[in-house]
Amino acid sequence: VIYYFIEDCSHDVFCSSLTKMIQVIAECYETGAYYITEKAGRQRLVEDEVKVAQVLRKYNPELVDATLKELQQVQKELSYRKLVTITYRLMWYKDSRSVEPLINLLQVSKSVDDIFQIQALAACILGRINDTRAVQPLIDVLDSEFRITRWNAAESLGNLGDSKAIEPLINALQDSDELAQNKAAFSLLQLNAVDALIELLKIDLPDDRLKAVKT
Repeated sequence: VIYYFIEDCSHDVFCSSLTKMIQVIAECYETGAYYITEKAGRQRLVEDEVKVAQVLRKYNPELVDATLKELQQVQKELSYRKLVTITYRLMWYKDSRSVEPLINLLQVSKSVDDIFQIQALAACILGRINDTRAVQPLIDVLDSEFRITRWNAAESLGNLGDSKAIEPLINALQDSDELAQNKAAFSLLQLNAVDALIELLKIDLPDDRLKAVKT
């Protein structure tokens, strides 16, 4: 079963068969992985990504194994194109075995074509797998020379919800790129770093105070 995204025509394999997709959908409703919320009189379907991933892995183990093998090939060849083809599966399935290979991609020091794009994409994916092993490696690339890597690392640290990232994200408010600053600010809000931002308001540097107020 192929999932297509209308916005950019990208796609990825969602389930290994129609039967398994139906089983996944049924169990997601039964277990509360899919649920209905109501806001302003309108109902909408919401999903718990972690619970959905558990159900997907349960019914599609062969697809998970195939994805991990493809990730090994990405590591071996350092191919951005191949990483793109499995990106959604890695985020949907959230298999813990994919974390270390992705961290390794984030830390590659070789000067090869597309390495910055590979690292930026790895930083994005790690923020969707919900594994705190990625926190320190993501902190380490907040000063990457490639700004998209910095954007994705800052956003992913907010998604992972580890307070260890608060001080590095406050430092990232000094980034020369405004979008990187904004990503760091939003992640600080996700981490409920209000006290740390209040302290930032007390320092003497006006630019730092301004960034804290904007956050």
